[in-house]
Amino acid sequence: MIFSIGETSKLTKISIQTLRHYDKEGLLKPIYVDEETKYRYYSIDQFLQIDFIKRCKSLGFPLEKIKQILYEGNNLENILKSIVFQKNIIEKEIENLKNIKSNLNRLEKTLSHAMN
Repeated sequence: MIFSIGETSKLTKISIQTLRHYDKEGLLKPIYVDEETKYRYYSIDQFLQIDFIKRCKSLGFPLEKIKQILYEGNNLENILKSIVFQKNIIEKEIENLKNIKSNLNRLEKTLSHAMN
C-alpha cells in the first residue's frame, strides 16, 4: 500500500515541505514518483524510517548524521559512538545555557539594586 505525500504528512505529522526537503537531501526518498505529475508516494515501511528520523531529530542529531546512520551501514558500535558524541554536545550546550542564565541573574540583580 502506498500513500500520497499529503496522506503521509497527515499520518506521520511531518509537513509536506519537510518530506520534500528530506527527499532533496537524500534522507528519505519516496518509494514512487509519478513521472507525469511529479507526485511523491511513500510506503507504509517508510513510516518506520520517518519515526526513526523524528526520534533522531528530537535528540538533536543533524540530518547529515541521521542519513549516515540510516544508509551507510553503521553497526551498533558506531551508532553508540554517535549517541555518546551527541550527548557530549548537548551537555556542553546545557553548560553554556547555565552560564548565560547565571549572567542574566547577576545583571538582573545589579539592575534591581540600581533602581532601588
